[in-house]
Amino acid sequence: MTSDCSGYTRPCTCSYSTWKLLRGKSYIRNAARLRIKECDRLAISQCLNAIGGKVTELEDGLEIEGVGSLNGGEVDSFNDHRIAMSMAVAATRCTSPLKINGAECVSKSYPDFFEVYESIGGEISREP
Repeated sequence: MTSDCSGYTRPCTCSYSTWKLLRGKSYIRNAARLRIKECDRLAISQCLNAIGGKVTELEDGLEIEGVGSLNGGEVDSFNDHRIAMSMAVAATRCTSPLKINGAECVSKSYPDFFEVYESIGGEISREP
């Protein structure tokens, strides 16, 4: 699967974590402007690779090889609400817990995200 993000980048950001589950390779292309948002959103490749993904960062996008499931562990949100939400989605396919540092940044765009996430079956462990 290939997604051309030259006209619209928002769906690309949210789809990173789900594309890793597809068989074969998927590509996000023409997404260089994602590097100049709240953070370099293509850096989500670091998060996915840290938990067992197979993602190659390209100059203007990503190459994502499907892996079926992820390991869990600890990742950083880079203080970006879209990366935090994408990693929460990825957590549903992890074989062990996933800690998302800075996850509270989702309140910028979706203050109820984690309440909704729990209501549809997502598991959350809040730190004191």
